[in-house]
Amino acid sequence: MALPVDWPEIAPAELSSEACAILCLATADGAARYLTIGSADVAATRFKLGSVAKLVTALVVSALAREGRLTLDAPLLPSRSVTLRHLLTHAAGLPDDALPAALDLSAALASDWLPPGAAFSYANLGFAVVGAQLEHLTGQPLRELARQAVFAPYGISGATLDNGLAAAAGGLTATAADAARLLTGLLRHPDHLAALLETPVAVPSRLATVAGLGCFQRRRGGIRLVEHEGFTGDAACAACLVPDEGWGYALLTRGWPRRLRRTLDQIEAAWLGPPPAAAAVKLARASREIHARYAGDYANGPRKLRIVSGDDTLYLERQGARVPLVQATETQLAIALPLPDKPSEIVALMDDAGQAMCLYPFGSLRALRRVQA
Repeated sequence: MALPVDWPEIAPAELSSEACAILCLATADGAARYLTIGSADVAATRFKLGSVAKLVTALVVSALAREGRLTLDAPLLPSRSVTLRHLLTHAAGLPDDALPAALDLSAALASDWLPPGAAFSYANLGFAVVGAQLEHLTGQPLRELARQAVFAPYGISGATLDNGLAAAAGGLTATAADAARLLTGLLRHPDHLAALLETPVAVPSRLATVAGLGCFQRRRGGIRLVEHEGFTGDAACAACLVPDEGWGYALLTRGWPRRLRRTLDQIEAAWLGPPPAAAAVKLARASREIHARYAGDYANGPRKLRIVSGDDTLYLERQGARVPLVQATETQLAIALPLPDKPSEIVALMDDAGQAMCLYPFGSLRALRRVQA
């Protein structure tokens, strides 16, 4: 695949005076090109990159592991088998609750919400635990560890991590030039990237997608992509590598009037070609046996939904409304009347008895655990 030459048409027809975006294209040899929309400067405008901080945190852990200063697979508590690898791949079995004011390791990891390693479920709390553990182990602030292990080796001069519990999960601020150097650094060090993807964890709600340490890998047709997105207030961004082709891109936005995913789809269509056609799925009315597998209440922190069984129909009940469901596959339900621009599937992870243990509604990265049948 050739390196993209033309910029995709992503600029909205109307842009407020406060809104801006920079799209950067970076290569392994250090070359970078930038498309600026609105009032922004490649080297000076600092954007909040949100959860792209998870990628930086994972690179810090990986660097310390290479130096023999920590191990990814040792349980963090004698009473519970949660490891750094579980936390960094969102497989620690933690609900996505709000971060506490102060972190108590035993309390944070004592949850029996899901067994460690049983399922993927995106959790910011897991990365807060990782950040706290790194600071405890080294005696240094996470922002200094990031500077030593990632920013300085990659030639990144303007990026910083916040202080506090949220830093490891979503506290990264950087310029577009910094984002380009992060991409180039990973492309120049394929062993660093490979270490993040040694033990991938399946993401049930996303087709051909796995979670690595602080990142996601997916296949778009025959093209491998490694990426992470971030959202903080009115800022949204994405960093994406096409490692087998030696290039990557980052989109940094502030006050962007479009959904980030829609803009990223435009970029991918322009640079990677049209998406592969979705496999045809035959929808069918759910049988009474299927009703019994799914009916119940599901929750993850403040996120809740209920599947209820009617006379002949299975329903999704949410915020007082009922939406009819049909069966798509053995482990998928779907809204009978799909909504535009939104995945219609509800993917289930089954327990050993063939009952739904947790659900991933509408492409969500967060599992909703069954709390009552």
